[in-house]
Amino acid sequence: MGIFKRKDSNAPAGKAAGKIRNSRFAASLGILKNNQFVLSVLAVLLGAVFLIWPDILLTILVRFIGAVFILGGIIAVVMFFTSRERMIVHSIVLGVGVVMAVIGVWILISPEFLITLMPKIIGLLLLICGITSFTGTVTLARRSYSRWWISLLLSIGILAAALVLLIRPFEIATLFVRIVGAVFIYTGAVNLWIFFKLNRLLKITVQETEAIETQGEVVESEPL
Repeated sequence: MGIFKRKDSNAPAGKAAGKIRNSRFAASLGILKNNQFVLSVLAVLLGAVFLIWPDILLTILVRFIGAVFILGGIIAVVMFFTSRERMIVHSIVLGVGVVMAVIGVWILISPEFLITLMPKIIGLLLLICGITSFTGTVTLARRSYSRWWISLLLSIGILAAALVLLIRPFEIATLFVRIVGAVFIYTGAVNLWIFFKLNRLLKITVQETEAIETQGEVVESEPL
């Protein structure tokens, strides 16, 4: 007679709860999937920039550091002249601000110097460590330690790395940037793989939700 009634009141309620859970999970999964895709593409693009234009990127980075120094110096000078009191601390802040501004301008004018200076500093530290290690190796050899040659090889490796950093600092800095770029590309590729897995999981969740909706309609429409 066209009279329809729920066969089991608990079953539709359970299916409705499952539908709600799947819908919420699908919504959060969709947001996560989109964020994953955007971050992956950005990582790959940034890695490509690091690999293709490492020297330009280094120059931009160093000039940004110079701009930060100038900004810090300007803020210190402004704080000095806007302060109502003239204490020794304020004079020190003024001096530091002027020095920061001068260093910032110098970095902007000659960014290559800072680019080559940083690897040289690291190379100098490695050179000191290598000499110390070599001294320890000599002590081990004099004490007739059977594997003193392992320490010798490690010391030579440290000294070689130090010399490379001291002799070819700009090339090492460029190589470091390229390595960072390769890491970014690898990270982006991994995140893209995760994106496709999340996309597949989202499709499965949507299919399960549609199946729950179909079963709910069948139960509610089943005649006695």
